[in-house]
Amino acid sequence: MAKKTTETYSMSITLNVLNHLGINLYSNVPAVLSEVVANAWDADAEYVDIDLHDKENISITDNGHGMTIKDANEKFLRVGYQRREEGEAITKTLKRPVMGRKGIGKLSLFSIAKTIEVYSVRSGECHGFRMNLDKIIEQIENKQTDYHPEKLSPNNFPSDLKKGTRVVISDFKRKLRQTESNLRRRLARRFSVIDDSHKFSIKINGEPISVEDRDCFGKIQFLWHYGSTTAEYDKKCSNSVSVKKRPNKLGQNKYEINGWIGTVRESGLLIDQETRDNLNKIVIMFRGKVAQEDILSEFNEGGMYTKYIFGEITADFLDSDDQDDIATSSRQKLLEEDERYIELKDFIGKELKHIQNSWTELRNEQGKTKAFEIPAIKDWYQSLGKDVKKRAVSLFGKINQLTIDSDEDRNTLLKHGILAFESMRVKENLDALDQLEGNELNEFIKIFDDIDDIESTFYRQIVQSRVEVIHSLQQKIDADSCKHRPENVAPAGKW
Repeated sequence: MAKKTTETYSMSITLNVLNHLGINLYSNVPAVLSEVVANAWDADAEYVDIDLHDKENISITDNGHGMTIKDANEKFLRVGYQRREEGEAITKTLKRPVMGRKGIGKLSLFSIAKTIEVYSVRSGECHGFRMNLDKIIEQIENKQTDYHPEKLSPNNFPSDLKKGTRVVISDFKRKLRQTESNLRRRLARRFSVIDDSHKFSIKINGEPISVEDRDCFGKIQFLWHYGSTTAEYDKKCSNSVSVKKRPNKLGQNKYEINGWIGTVRESGLLIDQETRDNLNKIVIMFRGKVAQEDILSEFNEGGMYTKYIFGEITADFLDSDDQDDIATSSRQKLLEEDERYIELKDFIGKELKHIQNSWTELRNEQGKTKAFEIPAIKDWYQSLGKDVKKRAVSLFGKINQLTIDSDEDRNTLLKHGILAFESMRVKENLDALDQLEGNELNEFIKIFDDIDDIESTFYRQIVQSRVEVIHSLQQKIDADSCKHRPENVAPAGKW
């Protein structure tokens, strides 16, 4: 039986805070929902379920410890409530490091909607309240510093909510275009604690999200990982051909990171065809949640490899309880002048240089392996000198970087590339020709020997294909002539 109470709800807020930290806090639904999910984590919930069945609202339910009306007033409705400074840096039951810090995440809900309903159960007390953005702004414009959310009737309390909290978002500012599969992918990419080891599950319409929902590991061709905890990703990268472990200490061993950076075979794979997200970025996470969407864009790297790269770096040292908050007021970026961020950026910059060099070598080797599937090319390569072989491998690598779906087209390009390669070698040998004496015929022939063999092979193929085309065309002409020839006229040569 729910306890009855005469307590009221109260929120103290200024218009400036609302405009700066609320309405403009986030610009997309997944980022907003991430704040609600983070609250569930901090409430020791073992799951949070996002219900998208009703197109008029989004319902988010967790099975955490819930709130009394006192909790709602002193914590949820208290903008700027800093739980870590209130002795709540670690959750009571599951001993989790809390994700929340400034107590402003709940304002992000007003970024996408005008009406927010909150229902909660704790210590046998069931209650609910409704917040309306238009009424909040009206109160503030009337010089009222306190806003009292509307208390909801116990008769309207959800009968299926026995534990925890439910947040219902409605009256959206823009039409929702969020599909279940779309949201599943984007939320999976925003959290790294969605597994059994963390005793935390995010569900959408009752179905748990998994790491595989990120739809990224299968795209990785080359992987570099940091720290012992990320070795598990190696198994998920089913199409990777190279996995390297890298040092994860930075700042003179003062800090450490975990995570991974990978490259794909084709840059187009980094565009998610469903969500239209561009995965060509390196995400920074701490405490299991995205802290900065991308750090890669802060490097003025012009190398081709940057178009193929993406990754996820967890740097928990950026969010230490005993140090200042490193996040900007928008909660989507980190303070660039902070010493910890500078150390991280310097570390990643050096890693990018290492990856650039490794990537070129790996791509060349992959191109060489692919080219050697053609026996004639392998034989040609083995006939080259040591220095020329290096250039040939570079050629294989460049061709390997091109987006070519057809093996036949790739093989044709390889053949023509070799022909061009040999042509250039002949040009480079013109200086040698100038040095030859008239009686050095054997040396003269040797310079042209290889190119002559390759050209002969290609010309034979070209002539053969042309003859086949002409023969096919002639058959069609003859067949067409037979159709239109008068019955009393005999074919030519048959009189």
